[in-house]
Amino acid sequence: VAPLLASRLENKPIDPKVIIKAYQKLTGKYDVVLVEGAGGLLVPIKHDYLMADLAKDLGLPLIIVSRFHLGTINQTALTIEAARARGLDIEGVVFSCLEEDQPTKLEKHTPEILEEIYKTPVIAICPFMGDNPKENFSQKDWKDKGKTAFTYFSDWTRQLTK
Repeated sequence: VAPLLASRLENKPIDPKVIIKAYQKLTGKYDVVLVEGAGGLLVPIKHDYLMADLAKDLGLPLIIVSRFHLGTINQTALTIEAARARGLDIEGVVFSCLEEDQPTKLEKHTPEILEEIYKTPVIAICPFMGDNPKENFSQKDWKDKGKTAFTYFSDWTRQLTK
C-alpha cells in the first residue's frame, strides 16, 4: 500500500527527515545507492509530501519503471510530465516484462515512441524471468541466455560512479 495508507493503518507517522538522514548515511558508505519509489512519483508519503518531494529533497534523478500493458504510453508520459513539472531530472525508462510473451509485436514499439516524443531514453527492457526469478535465474543466466537489455543497464549503472 502507499506509505501514507500504511502509516495510517499502523498509526505510525512517517518523518521524511528520517528517510533523508538514512539515505545520507548510505551514500557516505556506498558508491551507488538506488532508491525505490514505493508505487510511483505521485504516491503520498504524508498528506502533504509525495515521492516526488522526496526525490527532489534527495537530489535524485529518476529511473521510471514501466510495464507493457494497455495504457503504458499514457501512464509513462504522465510520469515524465509530472517529473519535469517538478524540476526532476529523468535518467531514463526501464521496461519490465510481467509476462513471458512480452513485449508483443505491437508493444515492442512503445519504447521508441516514448523516446521519440518525450525525448527520454529507454535504458533497459527487463525480460520476464519467471514467477520466482531469484530461484530460476542468476546474473550469469541473463548473460548466457542472451538477455542483452541487461548489458546496457549494467553499462549505464557503471557510469553512476564516475
